[in-house]
Amino acid sequence: MLVRLFPRILHAILDYGAGLLLLAAPFLFHFSQERPATVLSILFGITILGMSLLTNYEGGIRKTIPMDIHLYADIFGGAYLALSPWLYMFSETTYAFHLIMGLGLCLSGLLTVRESQRIYMHRSGERHIYHR
Repeated sequence: MLVRLFPRILHAILDYGAGLLLLAAPFLFHFSQERPATVLSILFGITILGMSLLTNYEGGIRKTIPMDIHLYADIFGGAYLALSPWLYMFSETTYAFHLIMGLGLCLSGLLTVRESQRIYMHRSGERHIYHR
C-alpha cells in the first residue's frame, strides 16, 4: 500500500510551480535550440497549468476535472515526459530536466492524498470530517 504524504494544497502549489518552470525551462536551462525538448516543455507547462485551473481541488478555479483523473494524468504524463528525451532523440543534447521533471510528476501523482478532508461544525456544535 502506498503512503500518501502530500496534502492536496501542496500538490496544487507544486502544480503551478511546475507549470511555470516547464514554460521557462528552455530559456533558463539553455535548451531552447532543441526544438522537440522546447515544444514538449512548453506543452507540458500549458497542460499542467490548464489542468490545475480545472481540477476539483484546493488550487482549482473551475473544478471540473476529478482529482483521480488529475493524479493519473500526472503519473502517466510524468512517465512520458521522463522518457521523452529518448523517444524524440534529443537525449544527446539534453535530458536531465525532462527526466527529473517527469519523475517528479510521477511521484507527486503517486504520493498525493486523493480525497479532501474538511472539518465543519453543525449548528449543534458537533464536529464532522467529510470527504469531498
